[in-house]
Amino acid sequence: GSVTESQAAMVAIEHLQHDSLVGDALQQFWEAIVGDDTKMKIHKAQYVSFYLRVAKILDKNYDKTLALSHAEEEWARDANGQPSLLRYAFERALVELAMLSISDAVPQSSSVAGQSISE
Repeated sequence: GSVTESQAAMVAIEHLQHDSLVGDALQQFWEAIVGDDTKMKIHKAQYVSFYLRVAKILDKNYDKTLALSHAEEEWARDANGQPSLLRYAFERALVELAMLSISDAVPQSSSVAGQSISE
């Protein structure tokens, strides 16, 4: 059978998450947000605070109320009802956010390394 677009995206996220350069960047994000690298989870307040900072940078029409609502929705989806998010799950969500931001910024006709963004 054919691979769906969402399955392909999940495979791409998995590969990126294990890329050494991406891993280094994720490590820096983790240390900036959580501080103590021995803590292997992030709590809602840290997640929401980080989300709001990123939204303020990425969204030229930043609205704190709307961003807070989105942060709450993303937390509910990513944490899946748990009181904290494991580091691996947070990193996966961060890579997913980066991929979405890139795909929103790059025209669909563009290609990266010979592959269409829409593939």
